[in-house]
Amino acid sequence: MAAPDDPAAAYQRGLAILAGAAQARAALARRLGRAGFTPEAIATATEQLADHGYLDDAAFAASVARRRQRGGRGAALIAQELRRRGVASELAAATVQDLDPDAGAGIVGALAARLAARYPDLPPRERWGRVGAALSRRGHPASVIRTALRGLTEETPAGES
Repeated sequence: MAAPDDPAAAYQRGLAILAGAAQARAALARRLGRAGFTPEAIATATEQLADHGYLDDAAFAASVARRRQRGGRGAALIAQELRRRGVASELAAATVQDLDPDAGAGIVGALAARLAARYPDLPPRERWGRVGAALSRRGHPASVIRTALRGLTEETPAGES
């Protein structure tokens, strides 16, 4: 390893890490710290990486949030993941607030239908309970879950309720 107090070596290591996958500044700093670099070298390197456009917490958070929303995750779970990945709490909250609610509603409705299809032999109320619980575990708020379940009840044949 290069000298632990060498900002240029920390910069190169940070660049190599970012070439593999985008990172939040705090997460990159932790990885550089585990690699043995000093806090001063890490601070200089992360500042230079940000100045050169390689490190952007807002862009990273928005990308992760959109990808997780498309995967059926709710705002609460997305914000939690962003914080875990080193994004500041305020930025995580603002990022999930900026997600397109219409896109999220369509995704949740489709996810609810797929989940309900797993339980074709259950009575509708029990099926809806399982679907609602699954959506809740994915971080969706109760209001979104209710809307998705209403969509399922509208699709239920008359003799099934």
